[in-house]
Amino acid sequence: MEKVNCVLLVDDDEISNYLSERVIKKLEFSNKVKKSTNGEEALLYLAKHCCTFDDIYFPELILLDNNMPEMTGIEFLESLKAMNISTQDRMKVVVLTATANPKEEARMKELGISGFLTKPLTEEKLLEVVSTI
Repeated sequence: MEKVNCVLLVDDDEISNYLSERVIKKLEFSNKVKKSTNGEEALLYLAKHCCTFDDIYFPELILLDNNMPEMTGIEFLESLKAMNISTQDRMKVVVLTATANPKEEARMKELGISGFLTKPLTEEKLLEVVSTI
């Protein structure tokens, strides 16, 4: 498994963020794990750290919850796409969610996500998804 420099967790559930961070650190998958509890906060983070690849906080992987109160995962992906970040092709977005909705999954695939995982994140799930992206 290739290590990434930074992972961004976007989830309104702080316990999910904590558990995901523990899995990432246990596998030594990333040097840095950043957390956002809503989509707006994550977009501000990305606007600040995604201008260049050499930014140490550039997230190569985003684990995104779809069901958030202020901004859904789909709304986040639409806003991210509209930002037209030049380094966006180097970021992989994986949706980490408790429920699956076929219509939402189809829309997220249209918006360029790299995969889906069901919560909670486990070592096996992380290893599986990183082997495919």
